[in-house]
Amino acid sequence: MTAAPVTSTDITLILTGDTLSANLSAETHWAGIQKFVSMSSNDGAIAIFDAQRNYDIAEDGKSTSCKIEGAGFYRAWSSDFDYDIHLSNVIEIQ
Repeated sequence: MTAAPVTSTDITLILTGDTLSANLSAETHWAGIQKFVSMSSNDGAIAIFDAQRNYDIAEDGKSTSCKIEGAGFYRAWSSDFDYDIHLSNVIEIQ
């Protein structure tokens, strides 16, 4: 058996005008921004296509961003090369 990945809430998602952005750790392998209809369910949740990222190497300066796509709850996420998962704060757009 292997240990479950570590999950932490340490990404900061920022809204500037109509653009969401998040800085990511140097160890990020995969990342993106998600939109939820409700934070109590995954029903209707989507991954924002323009924010999806894949990195081949560890390096500083990684980020992801996208335009908002209507009302909902937005959250950034990333997964490191060692499979640890990082989540951001949630921003509600009405």
